[in-house]
Amino acid sequence: MQQLPPKKVQLHKSKHELWLWWPDGSQTVWQWQTLRDNCPCATCREERKAPTVDVMQLDVFQLKPRVSADLQAVEAVGNYALRLIWADGHKTGLYGWPMLHRPSSEP
Repeated sequence: MQQLPPKKVQLHKSKHELWLWWPDGSQTVWQWQTLRDNCPCATCREERKAPTVDVMQLDVFQLKPRVSADLQAVEAVGNYALRLIWADGHKTGLYGWPMLHRPSSEP
């Protein structure tokens, strides 16, 4: 059975949350940082799979800044996902209904 889209989607910019109301009467609330940390695009998935480096064995290392979790806009993609548009221009992750419908503690 295909997942139905949410009845309502709302950005709460002051709280940095994305709220979704579903046809089954449930609601999910996502913190922007959780969504950004779990971006489903191919580039982000590959970066999360990259091996970690033991910095104690390196003479020089670079600190990688945390990616921006400032959500600017949300767009519906067909009848199956949302595209989240981040302040740094990243917008290739498509967040499908099944991913967004599960509790936000389970990214």
